[in-house]
Amino acid sequence: VSTFCSITMLYFLYNFVSKLYSEKIAFYSGMFLLAFPTSFFFSIMYSESSFLMVALGFFYFWQKDKYLPAALMAFLLPLARPLGILLIVPILAQAIWKRWEGKSIFNSTWSITALFCGACLFGFGAYLLSMYLFTGSVWAGFDAQRSFVSGFSLSNLFHPIDWLMRNFIDTT
Repeated sequence: VSTFCSITMLYFLYNFVSKLYSEKIAFYSGMFLLAFPTSFFFSIMYSESSFLMVALGFFYFWQKDKYLPAALMAFLLPLARPLGILLIVPILAQAIWKRWEGKSIFNSTWSITALFCGACLFGFGAYLLSMYLFTGSVWAGFDAQRSFVSGFSLSNLFHPIDWLMRNFIDTT
């Protein structure tokens, strides 16, 4: 599954970037992605490849004005990782930018924006429902994050020095 997602992710990346810039830049962006030191996570049993495939698939389909496949990807993104709910931020930012500037690389109206935001919210709701059905708590996935060394939390944004010390300096 991870290998399939990795190959599909590269397909989406190449086609998305080649429409924005050039085929050469699209090729190099894929090569740099694969050459990144932690890209080996794309081929093992982690959700990195599926998450990135779905995220790139969303932008690829949105750019091609294929709104239903894009909405499906927006629904699946929070299911791949709950952080996928943040897809709402670039969707709304693009709609506001288009309204303000009158131009964008994406064709969309407020109804398309509402469709994508709704798909994200329903995907996040499906994630919370699955957590409740399998564990008895909708917040079980978030509670489990406290068990990891990194202590995944938005509060890390407000204490970057503590995060750096805890993850890279403190070896006890």
